[in-house]
Amino acid sequence: MTPVGLHSKPPAFAGTPPTVRSRLFFGQDQLEDQVVKTATEQEQAKEPEGLSRWQQMRAMGRFFGYAFLRAAALTPAMQKACENRIVFPNWLGSRTVDQIQNPMLRGKVEEVFFETSDGLRLNGWFVPPEPGKPAILYSSGNGGQIISDDFLQMFTDRGLGVMAYDYRGYGKSQGFPIEEGLYRDVEAASDYLEKRGVPVEDQIPWGYSLGGAIAADIAAKRPVRGLVLQSTFPSARAIVERMKSGKGFIPKIVPGADRIHIKLDTEGKLPRVTAPVLIIAGGKDHNEAWMNRMVGVAGDTPFVQTEIIPDQGHWIDAKNLEAVFDAFLARLA
Repeated sequence: MTPVGLHSKPPAFAGTPPTVRSRLFFGQDQLEDQVVKTATEQEQAKEPEGLSRWQQMRAMGRFFGYAFLRAAALTPAMQKACENRIVFPNWLGSRTVDQIQNPMLRGKVEEVFFETSDGLRLNGWFVPPEPGKPAILYSSGNGGQIISDDFLQMFTDRGLGVMAYDYRGYGKSQGFPIEEGLYRDVEAASDYLEKRGVPVEDQIPWGYSLGGAIAADIAAKRPVRGLVLQSTFPSARAIVERMKSGKGFIPKIVPGADRIHIKLDTEGKLPRVTAPVLIIAGGKDHNEAWMNRMVGVAGDTPFVQTEIIPDQGHWIDAKNLEAVFDAFLARLA
């Protein structure tokens, strides 16, 4: 039996039905009807083609609203559990290799399994690099998509290797997602790349959104070739500070930054990164101030390139990044 890692042990209620779990987290019965349904109810509620994106967004909006409302009044232990469930929503699911649309691209991907330092078995997708080329170590956002087809295509078209993986508790990976565990996960993925013939010096961590903090962590610890931060925030506290500074209902129910347990401290890791860094943000994502903030703390990093991609939001299509990425790769050569 594979041992369960110390940092990945799920709370005692992790195996309880979703409707019961919702009461344990938030202490209110009506949440069952508004946000979390049982599997049977979900099947009955879905249209044949499944929930629309708008319906999913509405459900998630209600979930976050109730979650923050209840988090403000929880004990520290319960608030931490609540934060983990909000920030790492592994219940959203993940992709599988057979969902890659392009059959030629799908044929390049090898599904792999590897082990973390605390004994968890993680699932990943591996594409070997062409001779003399580096490999992308891809850390996704918190929504559960291991890597999108367009980014996989962009990387492989350039002969780059790819190591994308599901965080603990996501997809086929064992465990339960918490911040400390995710740092172990990216270390294990980097170790796996080394075992497949890609040394650390030829690895380029790429982090999208929340994954930026994970990618920055491995880049701060190991002499990687470069680091790419896409739509990344400086820290969890920075998000809370921005939300608290707004107007309306949300700022009143979000706990203060001093009460947030999760750090995801990208800006705190950047001063220890010695590789070149590319920081990318969408023009509609309002992240320019955050980008400048991270550049300001980059310290002795030899080269920091920043790019604002016009007409793009938090998610940026790979086709809009190709020229920027090619220029960055040329600097790494």
